[in-house]
Amino acid sequence: TEAHLTEEIRSAAAGLTALVPHLDAVALEEDDVTAVLLRIFEPRARLFGWSVPDQSKGGYSAKGNPGERDLVVRKDGYTITVIEALVCNQNPQTKNQQKNLIGHFQKLFGYEGCRVFFHVVYSYLKNPGEIVSEMRRIVETEAPPGFTYDRTDDIPHEDSRPVGLIATYNTPAGSDAKVVCLVLDMRQQAQRDAAVLAGRTRDS
Repeated sequence: TEAHLTEEIRSAAAGLTALVPHLDAVALEEDDVTAVLLRIFEPRARLFGWSVPDQSKGGYSAKGNPGERDLVVRKDGYTITVIEALVCNQNPQTKNQQKNLIGHFQKLFGYEGCRVFFHVVYSYLKNPGEIVSEMRRIVETEAPPGFTYDRTDDIPHEDSRPVGLIATYNTPAGSDAKVVCLVLDMRQQAQRDAAVLAGRTRDS
């Protein structure tokens, strides 16, 4: 199930980034982008008998109330995974952006006791790899008490699906839990620069 989830969510994310050139003139907030991701992922989820309610309440917030999860994947009434998403449009090592990345990462552990979670970052940086590097540090050092860091496995760049990493933790229940961190290139600066260069070459 974990492998299927990762493959299907990465594939849906690739569908989202493929739409970026068509959405370029539209000002999208985090919830808007996540709504597009949901619409792409939902038909794929149904093939496995999964349901994907968005903005569902569950687990705990900082005040002890039920938390508001971005996306939840369920099957037969139980939770398979929780997806937490955020926008990153600043240097990930600046204090505010760092706190944002860490906070969203830590929220996941309070939302549900499932075996796999997804931390999805919509990157508007020229170099999304900066976020992957920062998330590597965060997953190693910022997990909540009771979740002991074990290892990190890189998600290789093999196709148009987003890159990232998978962090594994030992849990208070005596099992393990994984956090899949995916970084989506929403700015696509390298492709834009290549297109501009090609135009200049053609016209020179």
